[in-house]
Amino acid sequence: MNTREHNYPTHTVTNQVPPMEDYNVFLTNPLLANFVRNHIPRDDSIVDYASWLGRGETFELARLANAYSPVLKSYDRIGNRIDRIDFHPAYHQFMEQSIRAGMANYPTPNGSNSHLRRGALLYLASEVEPGHCCPISMTYASVPVLDKCGSEFRDIVEKLREPTYQPDLGSWQTKTSLTCGMAMTEKQGGSDVRANTTHAENTKRGFWYVTGHKWFVSAPMSDIFLTLAQTDEGLSAFLIPRVLPDGTLNRLLVQRLKDKIGNRSNASSEIEFLNAHAYLVGEEGRGVKTIIDMVGHCRLDSMIGSAGQIHFGVAQAIHHTRHRAAFGTQLIEKDLMLNVLSDMALESSAATLLSMRLALADDLALHNPEEAALRRIGVALGKFYVCKREPALIAEALECIGGSGYVEEAPIARMFRESPLNGIWEGSGNVNALDTLRAMEKDDAATNALIDECRPQLGNVETFDAAFNNLLKMLTNGDDIQWRARSMVEYMAKLLQGSVMLEYAPPAIAELYCNSRLSPTYSGSIFGTLDRFDNPKKFIDEFFPEDNIIY
Repeated sequence: MNTREHNYPTHTVTNQVPPMEDYNVFLTNPLLANFVRNHIPRDDSIVDYASWLGRGETFELARLANAYSPVLKSYDRIGNRIDRIDFHPAYHQFMEQSIRAGMANYPTPNGSNSHLRRGALLYLASEVEPGHCCPISMTYASVPVLDKCGSEFRDIVEKLREPTYQPDLGSWQTKTSLTCGMAMTEKQGGSDVRANTTHAENTKRGFWYVTGHKWFVSAPMSDIFLTLAQTDEGLSAFLIPRVLPDGTLNRLLVQRLKDKIGNRSNASSEIEFLNAHAYLVGEEGRGVKTIIDMVGHCRLDSMIGSAGQIHFGVAQAIHHTRHRAAFGTQLIEKDLMLNVLSDMALESSAATLLSMRLALADDLALHNPEEAALRRIGVALGKFYVCKREPALIAEALECIGGSGYVEEAPIARMFRESPLNGIWEGSGNVNALDTLRAMEKDDAATNALIDECRPQLGNVETFDAAFNNLLKMLTNGDDIQWRARSMVEYMAKLLQGSVMLEYAPPAIAELYCNSRLSPTYSGSIFGTLDRFDNPKKFIDEFFPEDNIIY
């Protein structure tokens, strides 16, 4: 070996940023941790799960689960149809750890704010490997739908709540725990599920035959599916098992897996039902009303997931700029970079608090109609706004990191590909904007709940007060409301975020949010346009404290 060549200084690595790993993703998020700890008893299991998520080994598992996407094996070696989907073992490790932590377990009402706890877990998991959160979210959200049917599906409900993971195929009668998928979207309809052509025939033997093609089915390896099909009485909800009681596969044929932009660890597919055995859920002809609870919970999860991913993007940008030097100092010491980081941290703070506030509303809604109404309108607002802010913020965070972030080795690159997803799934922006209007038109309680949530914060910040009064004027103008739906819903979402910031964030930071987001001149199109404020470095250090990270 040529020693002189080997020691040439170009091989010495300097001014590179260490991986952001071996840290606790809960304890390094004081805003989230304080909110959770103020509303639920001390729970060390959250800290333990968050510690596992932040390990370097876990980030490597996330990389592997996405680098080696699921593979469909349609037939066995002698020609039998098996429709098996093979995952990298890393994916199964995430499923096992998250289900064990209680992320898929729809809680029984016990007064301990269990929905909030579970929402925090989902938020944290979304920072590291969001793909596996999809089947977990659907499993969680299926329980209230089936629970309403009384004893008919009681055994299934109990197994959906079981905090163990059994990936092998089997009938629900023999397995001790289950996962649930959702199959609604069709080629000709998309979000317009009433245009579905899948049909169901009553066998008069205690089950139905369902036949049709579903265009986008996530988690096709699930044990059971909730779906919609037409009957003589109209669109109806059905439960379709993956495996029949005798151990044979149901006629649920996986036609292909979708080659998605992101979400690579999770399998999404097209499925054909050919006289698949199915069981009616709820009242025939009332399918949308029956399944709407599942959609609502999945929409809240989409917002929570985006909030977690937004926080991860900001944390990545802060971490990089703390350790990367340019033009004589660390990047984080530059005024313009501090403006960008502060603006993104504000966005993350508001998204975090709104998502946790609505998760808390899930717990409070059982005995409080006003909380139920707030959840109804708040989820539509939050799903619209938070999910739309994510792609722009992740792109900005990636720009802070530069070229080293724009390679697949960097976790931020994976998050960038993931970033549009939550805005598309469970209803696009237009669907949620119109859903907000629908909630306001059908029930004054939803509008009143929004106003009542914001009203206690009046008198703290002038820009918030002015925005609140402006909203009251907007609500009296019904002209051309569908044309104005997006601007109106955006305004309402920012006002609601301002309210939760004023209630739960440090006063100076809440005021900064209101003065930027609720100012008449705020465009929201570019991060890093804040007016000068006191000690931005202190804000960044408190938002993502460095001393809890071990290198």
